[in-house]
Amino acid sequence: TYLTAQLPHFAGGEEIKGLVVLTAGLFIYAATVVKYLVTRGRSEQQTFLMTLLASSNSFNLQPLSNRMPFTLLDTLYSQILNEAFRDFIPEEKEWKDRCSILHTFLCTAERTSTAVVANLLFTSNYTDVAEKLLSDLHAARSGNFWCDQAKHHRLLAESCFRSMEDGLRFNIANISSSFVLDVDNPRLADAVKENIPLVLSYSSRNWSYHLSAAAPTIPDGLHDSISDFLQLRALFWIEAMNLLGLRGLCDSML
Repeated sequence: TYLTAQLPHFAGGEEIKGLVVLTAGLFIYAATVVKYLVTRGRSEQQTFLMTLLASSNSFNLQPLSNRMPFTLLDTLYSQILNEAFRDFIPEEKEWKDRCSILHTFLCTAERTSTAVVANLLFTSNYTDVAEKLLSDLHAARSGNFWCDQAKHHRLLAESCFRSMEDGLRFNIANISSSFVLDVDNPRLADAVKENIPLVLSYSSRNWSYHLSAAAPTIPDGLHDSISDFLQLRALFWIEAMNLLGLRGLCDSML
C-alpha cells in the first residue's frame, strides 16, 4: 500500500494497521500524514502516530465509510497544529506571532511566499519562522487556531498601506528618461524586479482586497491610512501598477 511504501519501517506494525483503518481509502489523509512524518526521525514518527491513533480512539472514530471525512481530517490537522505550537504558551507573543502567520496564509488574496507573509507582518526578518510553521501544516478550522478573517484582513490592509508608504516613490524603477517608451527600454523588466520587491508588489495589487473584507472599528485608523495614501501616494501607486503591467486594475480598485 501507499503507507507501507512511504513508511517501510512501520510495515506490519500496529501503527500502519491503525492508519489503514482510519484512512479507509481517503488518500489526502494518508498523503498528509506521510508529508508530515518524512522530515522527522523514527522516534518522533512513532510518537506522532501513537498520539494520532489514541486521539482518534478517544473520539470513537469509525471507519471512513460510516461518517463524514472532515471529522477525520480535523483530528489530523488539529494534532499537526498542536505539534507545531507545542513549545509556545497561548496568548504570549511567540504564540500570537505564529497564529498571525497562519492566519495570513489563510487570508492572502493569492498563493504567497513565506518571505512576503513575514514582511507584511513584521519589520524584522521572520521568514524562517514562517517557513517552519508552513512546513508543519496545511489548514485548521477550530480551537485556539480559529481565524477571525475580518479582523485579520484589517491587519493585512494596514500592512499593505504601511508597505506602500515605505516603498512607493517617484520614478520607482529609476528610468533615466521619460521620452523612452516602456517597450523600447530593454532594462525595464530587470529594473522593476530590482526596485519593486515582492511584498510591495503584493501590497500594491491587493490592498483593496483586504480593505473590502476588513472589519470596521470605531475609531477607524484605516481612514487615516486611506486618506494618506490617496493624497500622497496614489500617483506613485499608479506608476508602480503600470510597471507591473496592471494599470487596468487601478480604476476598479479605487
